Amino acid sequence: CICASQWLKQKMESFGNQAISFPLAVDHNIYNTDNKQTRKKHTIAFYARRSTPRRLYELGVLALRELFDLGDYFELITFGEEDLPNLGLPVKVSHKGILSSNELASLYKQCTIGLVLSGTNYSLVPNEMMACGLPVVDIDAEHTRLSYEAETAFLAKATPVGLASALSRLLNDDSFRESRAKSGLEKTKELQWDDSSQLIERFIHESLKFSPKSSE
Repeated sequence: CICASQWLKQKMESFGNQAISFPLAVDHNIYNTDNKQTRKKHTIAFYARRSTPRRLYELGVLALRELFDLGDYFELITFGEEDLPNLGLPVKVSHKGILSSNELASLYKQCTIGLVLSGTNYSLVPNEMMACGLPVVDIDAEHTRLSYEAETAFLAKATPVGLASALSRLLNDDSFRESRAKSGLEKTKELQWDDSSQLIERFIHESLKFSPKSSE
């Protein structure tokens, strides 16, 4: 089994399967900190993938409502789906729909925090956000602890209050936010698709006891 996380690898091995995991990497030609834009304050980019249950859309909306109830000022940019219902939030909300890679990178370079929730396996989105210098909030669970490098994504209790508290800290604690952004940026620099593909290639060769012929 070829798995896109350590958590999935462990799941496969628990069923007696031979498995390998590869990290979800980043196209650094697109997702980087080369920035002609000014990063906004108090702006949250929310990956609102309502049609995909593992993205925990409802929990994210409840967390944002809780954040407003805490008294925090913020603006919200949602993306990941063509249409969304009204979120019932008395804040400025801009919905961007489905974006191209370059449009995503531009969004990540403008915002203050990324909110990406993973009910099972993690997404490509958080690493791409962090490669643009954007700190990320996700839930604290076995699968996320196995997926992220330490001190990168800010993992919060999977409740509206827990997530709102994490978002509030990143919004208001400049030093903490900058520390997480720096750590995420440094560690995502090591995530290269060539490395992931070579890992998979070696696994296939070893598993099939196959040696590629020399190119004569």
